[in-house]
Amino acid sequence: SPFLTGIDPRLWKQAQEDNPDRDRYVPVPIIGFGELCWRLRCQENETRLHQAFLDKVSDDITELQRRLATTKSKTAEYRRKFVELEHRLLKLLVKQEVSRKLGLALTPEEEELRSKLEALYSKINAPTQFKGQLSELLSQIRMVKQEVAQKEVETYNMDEIVQDEVRQYLAMEQNGMAQLINIIQADMADLTTIKNGMMRINTCALVAVTERPGCQHVKVYVLQDSSLATATTNLLLTEESQSEMTCDVMCVMCVMCVMCHHSSCSQKKASLR
Repeated sequence: SPFLTGIDPRLWKQAQEDNPDRDRYVPVPIIGFGELCWRLRCQENETRLHQAFLDKVSDDITELQRRLATTKSKTAEYRRKFVELEHRLLKLLVKQEVSRKLGLALTPEEEELRSKLEALYSKINAPTQFKGQLSELLSQIRMVKQEVAQKEVETYNMDEIVQDEVRQYLAMEQNGMAQLINIIQADMADLTTIKNGMMRINTCALVAVTERPGCQHVKVYVLQDSSLATATTNLLLTEESQSEMTCDVMCVMCVMCVMCHHSSCSQKKASLR
């Protein structure tokens, strides 16, 4: 077969042999980077088309699976209804046949069917057959239910003795907390009393002294409980107290140290009389 100019005949022949469908595809040579990029873009476009088709197929499969699940559920429902209708129809036929042949003797076919049914009934009711096994399974199920119920009772219930002990313990704890609250309240009252006493001790007093011959007339102003009280007393200086000493003035409402400023002495002992 002819080949393009500039192409090695061996490569052209190999390309024709590798062609999967010679009736639909033709080998196309790629020369240069530009043609390679064009081939890459074509391949990417084709890949996107394939991916879009696969996405569509995936959506269709998902929808079919949803419809299949719906169909299965409907089929199961229809099968259950069909079985119920069969049972109802069978009961109706039995009643109709019994009422129709009431008082007539059984036919040979009916006798044969009766014998088969009796044999089947006796086989089912045998201790080692289905009925016995079913009874055993039912008894095992009841035992399992009883064990589960007993476990639940043991898990969530307590004896009366334990309940009494817990109740006594809680009552003891409550009494202890009440006593602790009373102690705290008493301590708070004591702290309030101490605080008030400290406020009275730290009361500020202003003392003013006026001189008189042979004595001092002391006028004391005492600030007690946010109110100003006035007390006046006469302090007589004795002849013996001429040495320097600290003058301690004792007031009825407070005790504080004051300095005497008499002209004849710098610091003399004053006695309250």
